[in-house]
Amino acid sequence: MNTEDISQFVAGGPQPVNLVNIARVAGGIQFSFTSQTGTTNTIQARTNLAVGSWTNVTNFVGDGNVWQFVFPTATPPVQFFRVQTQ
Repeated sequence: MNTEDISQFVAGGPQPVNLVNIARVAGGIQFSFTSQTGTTNTIQARTNLAVGSWTNVTNFVGDGNVWQFVFPTATPPVQFFRVQTQ
């Protein structure tokens, strides 16, 4: 392992989440993911997947449970979501 690889490795750090149960609902989109206990999860959105700033939509400290979220998508009509864990 070279020095560059070591700088990107975090032992015991938060793992990426997998969005599941993604579905369109009346006027919005819903998804779920399993949170990691003690990590801060920040859901972010933006209207263009390739460019622009991500906007924080909500955040919470994980407890190991599955969390479900529903977000309106009427204005703007298309949004992309991601979850950052720290």
